[in-house]
Amino acid sequence: IFEHLKTNNVKLGIITDGYKETQKQKIDSLCLKDIIDEIVITDELGKQYWKPHKLPFEVIVKKMSIDFDEMIYVGDNPTKDFYIGSIYPIRTVRILREGYYLDKEYFKGIKENYRITTLSELLNIIKAINRMEGE
Repeated sequence: IFEHLKTNNVKLGIITDGYKETQKQKIDSLCLKDIIDEIVITDELGKQYWKPHKLPFEVIVKKMSIDFDEMIYVGDNPTKDFYIGSIYPIRTVRILREGYYLDKEYFKGIKENYRITTLSELLNIIKAINRMEGE
C-alpha cells in the first residue's frame, strides 16, 4: 500500500508513541525511513506529548508542509488515536484488527470518520474523499 501511495505522490508520515529507542529500532528493522517522508516519535518531544496530545500532529503537519484538512490519520487505538479529529479537521480512519485495542473505549467518546479492516481499503477512502472534493 505504501508503494502504491508513493507512486501516486501521496506524502506518508508516521506518528508513533513509545520509548524513542524502541521505536527507532522498529523503524530501522522495517526500513521505514526508505518509504516514509516524515516520522515523529512522540517520546522525542517528551512523554507528556504522547498521543492524544495535539503537538505531534502539529509537528508532522509543519514538517510535511501540509494543512490539517489534507491529512488522513490511520490508527487502531481508540484510547488515543481519533481524538485529534475533534481538534483539527483531520480525517481519521480506524483499522480494526484482532488484538488488544479491539474492545477499548474511545477517548472522550470521539470516534473515527472511517473504518477499515485492511490497509488496502484506504485507497477507496482516498478516492471517495478526492471525489467529494472534486479533485
